[in-house]
Amino acid sequence: MIKRIVRLCFKEEFTDDFEAIFTKSKSEIRASKGCLHLELCKDLYDKRIYFTISFWENEDALQMYRNSELFVETWASTKKLFEEKPMAFSLLPFQQLNQMILTDTKPKNYISAAQYQVHFEDWDTLRSIIEDPIYSQVLVIADENTEKLCLHILFENIARQVRVLTFPAGEKHKNLMTCHMIFEKMLQKNIDRNCLVVLLGGGVVGDMGGFCSATFKRGLPFIYLPTTLLSQVDASIGGKLGVDVNGIKNVAGIFQNPKNVFVFTEFLQTLPEIHIRNGFAEMIKHWLIADRETFDTAHAHRDFIYKNYKNCIESSLQIKLNITEKDPKEKGIRKILNFGHTIGHAIESLSILKSEDLLHGEAIAIGMICESYISYRMNLLSEEEIFKIREYIISIFGHHPKWVNDPAFLVELMYHDKKNRNGKIQFSLLEGIGYAVYNWEIPEDIIYESLYFYKQKL
Repeated sequence: MIKRIVRLCFKEEFTDDFEAIFTKSKSEIRASKGCLHLELCKDLYDKRIYFTISFWENEDALQMYRNSELFVETWASTKKLFEEKPMAFSLLPFQQLNQMILTDTKPKNYISAAQYQVHFEDWDTLRSIIEDPIYSQVLVIADENTEKLCLHILFENIARQVRVLTFPAGEKHKNLMTCHMIFEKMLQKNIDRNCLVVLLGGGVVGDMGGFCSATFKRGLPFIYLPTTLLSQVDASIGGKLGVDVNGIKNVAGIFQNPKNVFVFTEFLQTLPEIHIRNGFAEMIKHWLIADRETFDTAHAHRDFIYKNYKNCIESSLQIKLNITEKDPKEKGIRKILNFGHTIGHAIESLSILKSEDLLHGEAIAIGMICESYISYRMNLLSEEEIFKIREYIISIFGHHPKWVNDPAFLVELMYHDKKNRNGKIQFSLLEGIGYAVYNWEIPEDIIYESLYFYKQKL
């Protein structure tokens, strides 16, 4: 298999014209013999620049396309639109393009798309924000667990009187019925638009509490204090807010950043070991998509992740910040953060529908093994790497084949995934450990194979 990346720079007034031409011709190109994948990526900083990325069976297949009538016609219709001659990189590895995108080489006056700061162990700044008289009142939203285990830590570190709103804990309560209850309580407490909301909790509090804050009276300012390892390294960054509908993960939601995020490792002392391990899944995902060195270290020293999880939080957050700042609305490179989540979310939805307990990290761990196998089947990942990933993840999370016993229903759930396009299931995959690609349409038979691969004993 060969990869071909072409850099295209257009006259500014013609970029929309090219998108229309590309959309029209994409299906014909994909139908070309030997074309395995084709994608169009925008440059995130210069709207004149695009990259076309294609994967071909071999050089002969690519040459046949170059000689085809379709190529000649497409070139004839677009060449007048270019500001510079297209530049092709037939041998440029995709991971090198990833690094070009993720490495910030833009002018220093570039403003972070995130528009907020992440603070570590910084009670002074938190106090100054909460006690700012610009806010008419402060409302803390928590679930029943964080009310019992974490609220006193917040109260010990702030002086201002606050109101508290709680809801039942657990993913099964992350739905529109709970949102309705939260809205009713906010009305009862006479919450106005100058109220500051403090989200105190894990991913469910961040997702649903943030969703309610961002939509109540068309938006209240909110800050997030993630209290679980999973939420500190994942949900706290990126501004994704939402709730589940009919057991399907995050069907209703919006993008809205908090004013600030505050990470305090003190909250992790309230967690049982199973919830610490739950957070490891997103850390491992970050290593697999962007940090091979740390993955190799963790694989070689099995107690590494247990001994160093606090020290890993900041570096894991930095990986996610680097990606989300480049692509805040998930139009391109941010999609690599979905690695493991297409299958993982389907498994998590299945557990919700069955009313059985399965933590998010446990579901994503299974998803990462399955999607690593898909990467292998698409010739992106070596056989050595797929077994290395499988063995390491199972050593952390154990082996639970019962969650893939109904592959047809899992595939049905995958068709509800938000990343899908034109009724096709989209995957983010690994091109070697430490690098990721996105927008891959995968045939159902290979998805079934991946579930069977997980089910097999080591």
